[in-house]
Amino acid sequence: FQVSRYCHRFTSFPPQLLLDESLGLIDRINNYCKTRRIDVVVPADFEFIQYLGRHGKSIEDATLFPVPATDTMLRLHNKWQFRSIARQVGVPHPETCLIERADRSQEQATGFPLVVKPLDMNSAHGAWIVRSSDDLRALLADPIADVRLPVLAQQFIAGGHHDLTILADN
Repeated sequence: FQVSRYCHRFTSFPPQLLLDESLGLIDRINNYCKTRRIDVVVPADFEFIQYLGRHGKSIEDATLFPVPATDTMLRLHNKWQFRSIARQVGVPHPETCLIERADRSQEQATGFPLVVKPLDMNSAHGAWIVRSSDDLRALLADPIADVRLPVLAQQFIAGGHHDLTILADN
């Protein structure tokens, strides 16, 4: 498994370390960096970015790759809030609505086909394409689909799925 041609080694930590402060993750990171002479800590997933947004100032034995403040990260991770930010700054985006109640989904839908997605997941997890109001109603009622309201309903635009990550200064 190779993360990047520029990354020769990486270490992951069990997710429970992020949730339980008493397990001393920062101390473990500091010790790990010191004993292995690691220069830079680069978080690679949303949960670890959030954790380091809260606790990163306690890393003493390595430089922390810049991470946004936790509240900023949460605002950008929430698709509805992100859409609002894009709208405020004039970034084009598909027609989008927030469906908060299944019994009002038909009124709120912006036309079909739609992509229905959770507010806070990524990599197309939990995303569904619905082609009619009947499909939407069935999806929201399906216990196997496990759709948790509120959800984002967005105009479907045919094409490939692309993800872009940008590191910017200012």
